[in-house]
Amino acid sequence: MIKSTNIGFWIVTAIATLVPIALARLGIDLYLMPQIEVGITFFLSIYTRPKTWIFFLYGLFIDVAYGNPLGVNALILVLLNYIIAKFKPNLSKQSMRMIIICFIYSILGISFLKYIIFTIYYASEIAPYYSDILINILINILFYPLLHLLLSNRKHYKNHEN
Repeated sequence: MIKSTNIGFWIVTAIATLVPIALARLGIDLYLMPQIEVGITFFLSIYTRPKTWIFFLYGLFIDVAYGNPLGVNALILVLLNYIIAKFKPNLSKQSMRMIIICFIYSILGISFLKYIIFTIYYASEIAPYYSDILINILINILFYPLLHLLLSNRKHYKNHEN
């Protein structure tokens, strides 16, 4: 098993995923928080061989923790993993700039998909929040390089690239 996907890694990931909920209780809006789960899924899908069921369970955990409709984040993370896995041979050898561009496309697609799912589920109650969605996209784009830097151990991943 690759070092980054052991049980300790997922415990730290779960705690990091719950930090926005704790900050929301302090009055900070959730749309001002990065979607850590998307960045982690994107990174691991490029540099490791994650099992799809791990992202499914991680997505279910997020849905339960955040009170989302069950399966939304599981579907999104599994789809992201599948799409990135198809481009993995090309992405793992790209520059950081190209990886960030791919992440931008990914976060735009994910935000659009979540918008559609939540609009259908909540019967259009989410429709007026365009600015919140755009701000969240921008925060995710700015946060991903930091997350990438924290997750990457270039020597380790270069030795285990697929």
